[in-house]
Amino acid sequence: MNTIGHIAIIMDGNRRWAKSRGLPIFEGHRQGVNAVRKVVRRCAEHNVKTLTLFVFSTDNNRRTKKEISWLFNLFLTTIKLEVEKLNKTNIKLKIISDLTVFGDKLQKAIKEGIDKLSSNTGMTLVIAANYGGRWDLIQGAIKIAEAVESGNLSSTDINEDVFENSLSLGSNKIDLLIRSSG
Repeated sequence: MNTIGHIAIIMDGNRRWAKSRGLPIFEGHRQGVNAVRKVVRRCAEHNVKTLTLFVFSTDNNRRTKKEISWLFNLFLTTIKLEVEKLNKTNIKLKIISDLTVFGDKLQKAIKEGIDKLSSNTGMTLVIAANYGGRWDLIQGAIKIAEAVESGNLSSTDINEDVFENSLSLGSNKIDLLIRSSG
């Protein structure tokens, strides 16, 4: 059976979708979760090795406190509801994120979900939440600097592979990137 490598989707346009239909923006986000369920199921059925969903960028922290709070609650509810379904379909969960903006309940749910699904051997579902490219680059640079400081890496050994493997996705190159909005 053929395995598709890595598909990534930038989840964008939920608010515009809702506004264009005269619905509250929160309904757009709710419908986005439904779309994610379908995408995850179909990717698992088609033997995709890794599915990465960019669901909330660090730039989204500029939204209203009310919307951010609502989105974080939606994230918490979704994790709690979906982990068992992911487990039944042998899906592993990875979260790439600056977790510090999330409350204790959400951080705990994320950790519990990751732990519960850690031994699964099917598709890996990567959720990039409160993720940004600049944040990832800085985190990668910090990892490299710490390895040099601890003596585990020489500065002369830093190359593309070392840098690539310090990033959140590591050497897991994306084969297909989709942005869901116009």
